[in-house]
Amino acid sequence: MNGENADPLYKYLKAEASIAEEDEASQGLYKLLEGKDFTKSVDDIKWNFTKFLVSKEGKEIARFAPTCPPKVLEKEIKALLAE
Repeated sequence: MNGENADPLYKYLKAEASIAEEDEASQGLYKLLEGKDFTKSVDDIKWNFTKFLVSKEGKEIARFAPTCPPKVLEKEIKALLAE
């Protein structure tokens, strides 16, 4: 997901994506992962469960922390589907 050999999709998402809002749960996750080759670079995808909301035109709409429950995205997804 990160680094020079990252997939082009991940490179695009990282370049276009706003920074995910970090909550207490995500900070706890990152603390747990310290020392296990974990990166805290601002634009990196920090964990497999980072979520990206992308429009049908391919425009990145939002980026969510790995600990963000999918239910939080429901309102934004419904708004995009209504367009």
